[in-house]
Amino acid sequence: MELKLRCNYKESNDELKQVEEKNQSADAFCFNCEKGFSVNDGGYFIVDEPYCSLECVIEAIIKEINSELMIKKMDRDNIDLKYLYNSSANKNLLHLKNHYNLDSTQKERIIEFTKEKGAIYLVEFLEKVLYDD
Repeated sequence: MELKLRCNYKESNDELKQVEEKNQSADAFCFNCEKGFSVNDGGYFIVDEPYCSLECVIEAIIKEINSELMIKKMDRDNIDLKYLYNSSANKNLLHLKNHYNLDSTQKERIIEFTKEKGAIYLVEFLEKVLYDD
């Protein structure tokens, strides 16, 4: 048992060392997953908050909408689209869409990722925001 603990400890130290090495070359830390990344390698900045990937941006938007819905005690199945259009999430999506000139593949990735995250109730809203010009 003691030997196994030592092995696990060594493995976790090696993983920690790898993360520390990656973070030393990081210019920014993702606002969603807190992973370090180099701005030169890409990333997204939405309202001055850094995100390492498109998925992290969308996950943060989903979390934001979910917390707003919980605070206002709104039902996810009967969300008023007008409410979503007036939310900060809409502003963040518009910034993402306009500033980064999302192509159709990226837009589809956003929709699919939202479905994978179980946020089906947001798909109609996302489609309207992303595809309306």
